[in-house]
Amino acid sequence: RSVDYTVEFNEPAVWLIGGAVKEGGDWTESLADWKFTVPAKADEFFVSPAFAADAPEGPRAYVKIDGFDWWKSEFMVLNGKLTYRGAGKDLDRVTSKAGQKMYINFTSGAGKIE
Repeated sequence: RSVDYTVEFNEPAVWLIGGAVKEGGDWTESLADWKFTVPAKADEFFVSPAFAADAPEGPRAYVKIDGFDWWKSEFMVLNGKLTYRGAGKDLDRVTSKAGQKMYINFTSGAGKIE
């Protein structure tokens, strides 16, 4: 037997959505102004743009995967660790303030909001 594989390399597209991007929230996927910067090295942080609004319900972030709703690839920083929503219920929330940024290191599983 032989096994054939197709490998696709996609841009690492990580986005903010919800209350941190606009007071009252904006749930439009992949807004150009809300994309994280991609690090030059795998062990560095992806960095969000500065939050535009205070978000008592916290920022929401996700990896854009074509064909899937944003919340299916959502993640959050809880106690300095990257936590994925996965197939479970909504994630715990953290508050955030306008001007803060989210930092995510997918290699180490670390994160921060400051």
